Amino acid sequence: MDMESLAETPSREWPDSAGDVLRRTLGDADGDPAERALAAEMAGSLTVLDDDLAQELLTVLRNADELELLRGSAAIALGPILEDLDMGFYEDGLEGAPVTADTAREIRTTLRQVHQDPEAPTEVRRRTLEGSIRAPADWHAEAVRAAWESEDPDWRLTAVFCMAYLPGFEDEILASLESEDPRLRFEAVQAAGERELAEAWPHLRAILNDPDPDLDLLFAAIEAVPGVRPDEAEDALGHLLESPDEEVVEATHAAIEFAEVLREDPWR
Repeated sequence: MDMESLAETPSREWPDSAGDVLRRTLGDADGDPAERALAAEMAGSLTVLDDDLAQELLTVLRNADELELLRGSAAIALGPILEDLDMGFYEDGLEGAPVTADTAREIRTTLRQVHQDPEAPTEVRRRTLEGSIRAPADWHAEAVRAAWESEDPDWRLTAVFCMAYLPGFEDEILASLESEDPRLRFEAVQAAGERELAEAWPHLRAILNDPDPDLDLLFAAIEAVPGVRPDEAEDALGHLLESPDEEVVEATHAAIEFAEVLREDPWR
């Protein structure tokens, strides 16, 4: 199977050879840059990631001669495994995990080192922060604060993305919900849902009731509702079940069902 075939196949259906295809593509320094970036993105799938593929991603990330886009894609691809490990999905000693404990430590260390390297391109440093935040550590609060206080709108965008994973930035999320930058508002809506930020409710209601909404923002708001107001999800989302857009209807059904699960959770 080649890259084109892999890209057209759901990751759950990839053959055993998928990892080898991705490693060869990533390691081909003379290969097509767009194809290599796609391979880096796909390598983050936990259906295929292992120590060898993680090492290939780390090699790309460390290589200052590689394109910024490729290095950034490699950094992002290393995030999902960190999140799974951080959430305790594996037994002590990481039995059954896709990577060993040594590789996991190397991923964390490398992402931090590249982020803190002043010589690394901004794009790469942003992506290392976005990848590493999937498993929050002590150094992240200061890094996210610095990103938020930057005058660079791209750094601020990264900051709000990271706030979804990190407590203590509720005021910044609320401020971002009022931003005129649609990218920042999108990230703020997602962060509000993840942080279960009740004060974000008026903003979500406004998006849900907008007769001509930005669809990306609408989907983010639908997904955020269960976290912010699970008790009001059905009333707030019910009118969207009549949408002519099938994807909107599907997302709304999923959000209402998830809100019901949350309402019945005795630990909430």
